[in-house]
Amino acid sequence: MAAKLKSVSTNQILRLAFRAFLISLTAFWARSTEFQFLYSVLFVAIFIFFYTRPPLQSAKFFPSAVGLILLPFFAPPMLGGMEIIADIALGVLFFFMLGVKNLLILKRFNAYRVFHFSMIAIVSALLFIEFDIISQIIVFVFFLFLFREFYLVFLDIDKKRLTLASAAESLIVIEASWIIFFLPINFLVSAVSITLLSAIMHDIFIHYFKKSISKKIVIRSISLLSILIVGIAIFSS
Repeated sequence: MAAKLKSVSTNQILRLAFRAFLISLTAFWARSTEFQFLYSVLFVAIFIFFYTRPPLQSAKFFPSAVGLILLPFFAPPMLGGMEIIADIALGVLFFFMLGVKNLLILKRFNAYRVFHFSMIAIVSALLFIEFDIISQIIVFVFFLFLFREFYLVFLDIDKKRLTLASAAESLIVIEASWIIFFLPINFLVSAVSITLLSAIMHDIFIHYFKKSISKKIVIRSISLLSILIVGIAIFSS
């Protein structure tokens, strides 16, 4: 019985990896043809088909799915091998998201964290590449729902409180991006800074809602925030 279950699990993971490969391939076709209608529709159709089969938790991870399906359309053109790497990365993110959604990855909470913070880093990088008021509004709304999704995965409390916390955190992130944008640092460093800031705030809110906030947690958060500020100062000097 154990051997049979292991075989089934392995087959599901291989099937998931094949789906991720197809997502990478169709994304590459769409981008390399400058989003010709046929290839763009093919990418979107395959993405939606794989995401909704099975429909398990499709609504719960909808913000992540929307962000992931839009990434190829908003990411700037890349040259040579970088384009292939970017499309492979998209497939890897799809693998993690679908594996968590369909309960196929054993350590799915850790896998979701990797996926979640990777999405924050990528979207933040795109924000700093094209930093204007429209981009900020779009990213604010996206982060609001992405952060809310994160808390729904790890917490079981009133959704209105989670939405309010997510909106507050998203607003703080956008305000921080304003400050960081005017510093003389690389957009990748800026994106990492926003990601680390989000991780610190996630940790604080998680402990707050679980009523496990303590002096140790507060000191740790302040220390990490101080290290982040010092790091930004060093890179901008």
